[in-house]
Amino acid sequence: MIRSAAAQRFEKAQTYQSGRWAGLGVVAACGRLVGLDSDQLSNALAIAGVWAPNLQANGSSGYARQTGNWAKEGIPISTVQALMAIDLSRDRFTGPKDLLDHTSHYAYCPPIGDALEPTLILETYFKRYACCRYVHPALDAYCSLVEDVAVEVDSIARIEVATFAQALRLANKLTPNNLVEVQYSLPFCSAALVLRGPAALSPITEDLLHDDRVPALATRINLNVCPTIDQRFPRETLAKVRITFKTGDVSENLSPIGPTVLSRQDVRCKFLDLAKGRISEVQCQRLLDAVDPDHCDLGKLQRVLAQTSSID
Repeated sequence: MIRSAAAQRFEKAQTYQSGRWAGLGVVAACGRLVGLDSDQLSNALAIAGVWAPNLQANGSSGYARQTGNWAKEGIPISTVQALMAIDLSRDRFTGPKDLLDHTSHYAYCPPIGDALEPTLILETYFKRYACCRYVHPALDAYCSLVEDVAVEVDSIARIEVATFAQALRLANKLTPNNLVEVQYSLPFCSAALVLRGPAALSPITEDLLHDDRVPALATRINLNVCPTIDQRFPRETLAKVRITFKTGDVSENLSPIGPTVLSRQDVRCKFLDLAKGRISEVQCQRLLDAVDPDHCDLGKLQRVLAQTSSID
């Protein structure tokens, strides 16, 4: 799944949404669990790939402007179609198995040894913030800028964010109506971070919609495209943040090169924060123990998952 996404020729891609390729991962995992043979698995992958949602309207690379909608990246429907592809392949239904074999659309030719190593999936990004990935560079740039400096919000005259063009194609509503619209608003998320810190965006909760300070500050956040940063997209997603204070002083910073990587301990803490009030502490610890890399056992994990339930 990750390799097919990375192998896309971006100049040919009509959309960058995850649902275009997520189904391949579903087939790879679930196809193995149900015992597909190599020919069935190949056909299931082909079916899932060719039937993936086109998503040409939606998302920052789509032509629709209402990016803050529940259809989003199309991952749920691509999962459904992938599971259907597995069933169809077992009934000898076929797909175009040369799907990835055309250099006009994919640059995919790793040596056999490399193809067997799961290197790319280990380089995927764990989100620090519960919003669109295109918003993260600006948030990281601000956090890095104020890391050693206390900033009084009332002292800010305006904030300028220079980033890549696709980020400006998000809906970027100053007054979102729901949490999905929040996820696709760079100025609103930035304002929330400035006012309430990173915890405000992991997770995003309904009370954020009722904090009048956030849209008020969002109106003072200006977005523009930086040609140098735009040229480095999509291989790199960067942003430059510039704060102008009412005194006339200016501070600016470029986001870190490459995403801010969460350590395994960071991921554990994020899980515990998100699970708080939803899953008991005992069940949380059992889940964490079951996925410990030194003692991971699929059978144990399945048993723990089956016994895990949300708090009433």
